[in-house]
Amino acid sequence: MLGEKRIERATARWRAMYAANGMEALRGQVKENAKKKAAARTKKKAEADGREYGLQDVAGKLEELLADVELYESRVRQLEKVTMELTDRMKVLEKRSNELVIEKEVLCKARTIDRGFNANGRNNTELYQLIREAVEACPEYANVTKLCEALNVSARGYYAYYKN
Repeated sequence: MLGEKRIERATARWRAMYAANGMEALRGQVKENAKKKAAARTKKKAEADGREYGLQDVAGKLEELLADVELYESRVRQLEKVTMELTDRMKVLEKRSNELVIEKEVLCKARTIDRGFNANGRNNTELYQLIREAVEACPEYANVTKLCEALNVSARGYYAYYKN
């Protein structure tokens, strides 16, 4: 695995160190080399990751993270606001949908009514009764004015009929 030349040079270096300072030199050099290599690996990894070690860098990173948290919190608040607006809009549309269902039912029933005339003009009694039934069945959705418009009768006439 190791090249022959590399082994020769390492051996020559160790012999020279042993000759100069004895066994302690070899032990110290090995420890220093290990520390240097570990430091070099750490530095290289930090550079590759784009990080640097230090309190200022940690503080800067912390500030960036706090800014990100604030941004996400503001986005959550915006989404909550939009959700509430959509919920309100959905309630309005649901109410209108129910009104239209009632209106359709009343119109379907009104088709079967004979719209004959009496001495005073039209006979709207049965139409008024249909409107009254719809209002009693679903008071929160039945809109008297719209039902009267759909059946071509006046709301004033409806209210006058039921007052008497």
